[in-house]
Amino acid sequence: MWGLDRSRIVPTSVTIGINSPSGARERVRDWFDTNPTNQINPKYRAIKVKLGNSAGIAADKAMLIAVREEVKTHHQISVDANGGWGLTDAVEMCNWLKDYEIKYVEQPLSTIAPLDEYAQLYYQSPLPIFADESCFNSQDIPRLAGRVHGINIKMMKSGGITEAMRMIHAARACGLQVMFGCYSDSVLANTAAAQLSPLADYLDLDSHLNLLDDPFTGAIVQNGCLLPNERSGLGVERIDIVE
Repeated sequence: MWGLDRSRIVPTSVTIGINSPSGARERVRDWFDTNPTNQINPKYRAIKVKLGNSAGIAADKAMLIAVREEVKTHHQISVDANGGWGLTDAVEMCNWLKDYEIKYVEQPLSTIAPLDEYAQLYYQSPLPIFADESCFNSQDIPRLAGRVHGINIKMMKSGGITEAMRMIHAARACGLQVMFGCYSDSVLANTAAAQLSPLADYLDLDSHLNLLDDPFTGAIVQNGCLLPNERSGLGVERIDIVE
């Protein structure tokens, strides 16, 4: 319906939540189905690691090292600090993370951090910085230009596909990159986001993969990419539950 090219859809990341180093290793094994020969299931090709541990950046570093050691192949890895760092820690972590081939850092600073702190980090970080909680709709984008490298669009923040498309155009006009993310959404919201995913540089649409009883069917994972199906509309169908 949007006239977009599905072959341009990049792999979606799968998330490793804040955990102990051993817990993070176990979560990697859960996602990638590591077998005894340490060959990792290629179904997923990108990883997002949640940092911003309340125990401090030493705990963040230990967890990231554990994930990197567990993932022995060149999977794309990104980091989401969920606003958990102050400026000093954010600068240190971004410079430290570059040696681990991290693609970008999402929401390193709090939503209440002054914009000049984002500007300082922008110029001191060797890694791209993406705004998530600091960017809800297209009106937020102009003030972030020149202070971050990209924005994270979520259906539950934008309110729907129309505003998401408006955010994409606004971001591109401001020279920003685009990613799509999710909360604890079912495949309904993630399939809606997948309709515009050929326009995104990065995707993090994995929440429905964690659900035991998703009430919908929709987009499917193929070779690490979340692809819209051939059904009409969003391509979502409700699963009838038999009591």
